[in-house]
Amino acid sequence: MNLITATKKIFSVLIIFFFFTVQINAQISSYVSSVTANDVQEGQEAEININFFQTQGLSRVLLAYRVFGESEYKETEVLVSGVNGRAIISGDFTSPPFIEYYLILDKTTGPSETYPMGFPYESSPLQLKVRSASPKDAEVIIMSPEKNTQVAANEFFVSISLLRASDEIDKSATKIFIDNTEITSLALFADDLIIFSGENFPQTLSLGGHLLRVELYDKSNQLYHSVSSRFTILSTEQALAAQDRINYRANVTGESRNENVQKKSNWYNNITLDAYADYKSWEAKANIYVTSEEKSYLQPFNRYSLSVRNSWLNLDFGDNFPQYPSNILSGKRVRGFNGAINLGYINLQVTLGEINRGIEGELVQPLRNDDPRTDFNIIPIDSTKYTDDLGRPSKKGIVNIGTYTRDIFAIRPSFGKGENFQLGFTYLHSKDDPKSIEFGIKPQENLVLGSDMVIAFDDQRVMFTAQGAFSLLNKDIATGELKDELIDSLAKAIGVSASTFRTIRDGLGSFITVNQFLTPLNPQELPTVAAEAAVSFNYFGNFFKAGYQYRGNEYTSFGQNFLRTDIAGISLTDRLRLLQNKLFLSVTYENLSDNIQDIKTTTTNFQNISTSVSYYPRVDLPSFTLSYATYQTKNDAPEIVNSILNIAYVNSVTSRTGFQVAYDFFYKFRHQASFNVSYTSGDDKTFRDYDITNLSLFLVNTTTWNDRLSSNLNISINQSEVAKNSFNYTTLGLGGKYSLIKDKWNINASLNPSFGDLKRNLFELASQYFVMKNLNLQLNVRFINYSGGFNDTIFGLTTNYSFY
Repeated sequence: MNLITATKKIFSVLIIFFFFTVQINAQISSYVSSVTANDVQEGQEAEININFFQTQGLSRVLLAYRVFGESEYKETEVLVSGVNGRAIISGDFTSPPFIEYYLILDKTTGPSETYPMGFPYESSPLQLKVRSASPKDAEVIIMSPEKNTQVAANEFFVSISLLRASDEIDKSATKIFIDNTEITSLALFADDLIIFSGENFPQTLSLGGHLLRVELYDKSNQLYHSVSSRFTILSTEQALAAQDRINYRANVTGESRNENVQKKSNWYNNITLDAYADYKSWEAKANIYVTSEEKSYLQPFNRYSLSVRNSWLNLDFGDNFPQYPSNILSGKRVRGFNGAINLGYINLQVTLGEINRGIEGELVQPLRNDDPRTDFNIIPIDSTKYTDDLGRPSKKGIVNIGTYTRDIFAIRPSFGKGENFQLGFTYLHSKDDPKSIEFGIKPQENLVLGSDMVIAFDDQRVMFTAQGAFSLLNKDIATGELKDELIDSLAKAIGVSASTFRTIRDGLGSFITVNQFLTPLNPQELPTVAAEAAVSFNYFGNFFKAGYQYRGNEYTSFGQNFLRTDIAGISLTDRLRLLQNKLFLSVTYENLSDNIQDIKTTTTNFQNISTSVSYYPRVDLPSFTLSYATYQTKNDAPEIVNSILNIAYVNSVTSRTGFQVAYDFFYKFRHQASFNVSYTSGDDKTFRDYDITNLSLFLVNTTTWNDRLSSNLNISINQSEVAKNSFNYTTLGLGGKYSLIKDKWNINASLNPSFGDLKRNLFELASQYFVMKNLNLQLNVRFINYSGGFNDTIFGLTTNYSFY
């Protein structure tokens, strides 16, 4: 096909897009184009991918997420590379039926924004569907070949254990398939063990990937459960070569992008290198991201990481996100080193590095030494370097305050694999470096000691988990440790032995700076303790979990900045599986209160109830989830009806109803359809009368017309009212994807108009051309037209090269 013919086809395809397809981002934002996340299974790591219109003016992006039934959002940093972002939610927090999440967009100037826009008052959170893990999966153990492994053709055999199979199973009726070929009659059944030799396969087992499937049947000959596993067959020569060969692949991407936003034009250039290699049981991964957005006066935009690991050793260098007990270190980027030795009976994890880069402040004005002002940003300065307006040495000045370099060190020895038992101890020390910048105030230091435990029985059907931590925080280490003279005066003032003070200072001084700025000041009230415990039971298709949490109002860990403190209470979760794991009923109750140190004038109680019904039938039928939740917040301040003096009184009830349905079907063409609707109503029962309502509706249908053409149909409706002020808009779109010139040229285009209180038209075009199999060029264009008559344009060129 020549270029002229190809060009004619492109115009034809665009016409098809505009009349037959719709594609839209689910929400409106000045920065975020789209957010995608694939459904995950319970306990699996979840990946959230973000595509940005532009990143001009963004200093940081955070992902806030919460498990179904919880009121508290946890946060983790989004790794931004060019116009793409990625965040990971640990498998510890992926529980059915869904996870709610939103983005926090911190800007270099001005207040932060959220995505969805206006959350929580003017929009609802996004949801990630989490499918429940079937307990029946554990009834079949595929011992060989192991999942996702490579096996030499002359060494291939199948070994399956049914030792854990239910008494309902007729083991002799088990069926085994390799790809679509049944091999049951060729296998040897020996009580709980099934063995099949590759030599008995009725045909030559081809090289490459294959699927092993095991079907269990009950005693009435009805299909009970199915388990599958993928493996790869290698030739004898390939297997021998693979044993002593280093396999590697790498991908290099360069981008140059111009963003003309609000009449400000900026160029961004970046380059990314992703590399992977493995040798026998070892594997290594490397990532380098270098961008022109890197500035010395901002926290790092560049990213560097290298990881090396095998079954017992993990080594991470550069930028990494170490996982410790969630109250101590989690979701925090550390630039440095993270390593772990996992021997089972004893394990060790060590982390050290930098969590804040030092950013120098600025001297605005040296002051006269007799200037009486005492503003927070007036600090001592070097009188040998700076003079006042009269030319005299100045000892203080007005400054723009900088950020100290903040280092961190953490270590966690643990005992046990964690399957049935593990006991861990964590030590974390983090400290600002006062010498890292000249113009800063109140460098801080933090010490956290913690312990965690897991005890499980009966294949983890019964599980007890607990963690606790105690923190010390010094809010100003600039003055150093307490001097003996000050100790003497303090001891005399409060009637305590000075020697006791000195013993405490000398003992703690080896770990943290001890002076008058060290907290807690009232340790008997446990203000710097964080603890939680939970017990769960998983029997007869019913999962029940009860938990308790306590976090003092002064608990602080520099490794975990996103914890909600001054809170204590219980949570109960019950999840019932019915109809052979097709129907799921879930309910969660949470009762929390603040003011646990009794230092506030009022105590606020938070009672939350969340319920859901999920149905996941066969593949050819639609699945759905119906959820309802109420969040009640009320304090014990006296209610003075219709009085503006009663500013302390809090009493509100927020309810949220959601419905999701998804259906993959074939009607002339392949379709993937989903419909989501969420309705939120907030009733403020105080004189403020700050009531809110929000209706969010999202419909999408993806159609695959043929191998070269696909399209999407999306409609988004958002209607909200906050304190009797309404904000309503509807967004549509036109778009699709087409491949031509033997799939060497891919075209993506979309047109997204918004109507109502928000008027905006968005056009996006992405054209990707493969110069060679491993080299492609991509042009990206975004044009945004606003109702005020001004336009934003973003265009960029990306080059990608792969080698292996």
